[in-house]
Amino acid sequence: MNNESPALDAFPSYIQDNWEKSSYTEWTPIQKKVIPPLFNGENALFHSPTGTGKTVAYLLPSLHKIDESVKQTQVLIVVPTRELAMQVAEQVKIWTQGSGIKSAAFIGGANIQRQLDKLKKTVHVVVGTPGRLDELKSRKKLKLHALQTFIADETDQLLQKENTKYMQSLLKDVKRETQLVYTSATVTKEVKAFAERTMDPYQLFSVEFTQEEKERITHLYIVSDERDKIDQMRKIVNAVGKQAIVFVNNADKLEEASGKMNYRNWSSKTLHAQSSKEEREKSLKAFRNEEIRLLLASDVAARGLDIEELPCVISLDLPFTKEQYTHRAGRTGRMGREGLVITLCTPREESIFKRIAKEADVHAVKAAIRGGELVEA
Repeated sequence: MNNESPALDAFPSYIQDNWEKSSYTEWTPIQKKVIPPLFNGENALFHSPTGTGKTVAYLLPSLHKIDESVKQTQVLIVVPTRELAMQVAEQVKIWTQGSGIKSAAFIGGANIQRQLDKLKKTVHVVVGTPGRLDELKSRKKLKLHALQTFIADETDQLLQKENTKYMQSLLKDVKRETQLVYTSATVTKEVKAFAERTMDPYQLFSVEFTQEEKERITHLYIVSDERDKIDQMRKIVNAVGKQAIVFVNNADKLEEASGKMNYRNWSSKTLHAQSSKEEREKSLKAFRNEEIRLLLASDVAARGLDIEELPCVISLDLPFTKEQYTHRAGRTGRMGREGLVITLCTPREESIFKRIAKEADVHAVKAAIRGGELVEA
């Protein structure tokens, strides 16, 4: 494949058939950039805003290299959270329909014996969280000697302190000739250093939102005393009249906020790292089925969440960094849709938020609730 534009007819027929069934009518900008070099086996680190088709960008080139007659793991996709693992695993199943490719997800918190039983069978594509994957490798049940492609999705999160040792351990067993693909919505100094240390050589690809795409997402902030934030959130949701993911910085406050909302007959559920697998699945299912209006989440638990047509994101607590703000905002306005991002901050936090917004290159407008409507302050 040449490096100018992906050619769909270069892919196996099952991928072409699944493309026709998908919502895609053309390649997204990041797919145009990275699919040809990935198809040709090159190592790459690529960056693109959330909701721009990164999963398909790395998935299709890796699938086309799989030899179905080889009954070994040939693609390994490492992700930082259980939710993202399940989403990526679902995408693998969608894009491998009509083929003989077998796939499975391996995540922490799930029954390990069942996962060991899965690995007794052929699994061409493995998706999982780093701790569980490393445990399966250490037990010599996940074998990487036939691996064609190693993919680290949301690399910046995979380099957080709790994951670093697992990533190093996994990469230690990867052959030198294995293709390495790292992707993230934000490329930090740590991510670049990791790429330079582990990939030789590699290409760096980057795509940013166009001005038109940026303008599809409205960024607002509302100044509120800390004690009034939950009441303000209720008024915001009333005024907007739509579902929303609400970000809270710690699990204790998250449960407290959810309890107060439910006490006031506002249907909500929570999503955080301490939730069990069943609790997390139940919360996501209720939200996707529009049985609840609010999903209160921590940043780690919501990382990579892809909820189609999510109209609104609310930060009950101020994000600490521009990267954190970017990831929260990226849950809405996906694939060119419109979105609304609202941040609640105290008077003391207002100047901090303005700095974060400036660093994130977004124009955030000060707003207020008046007469039950969301208006500029």
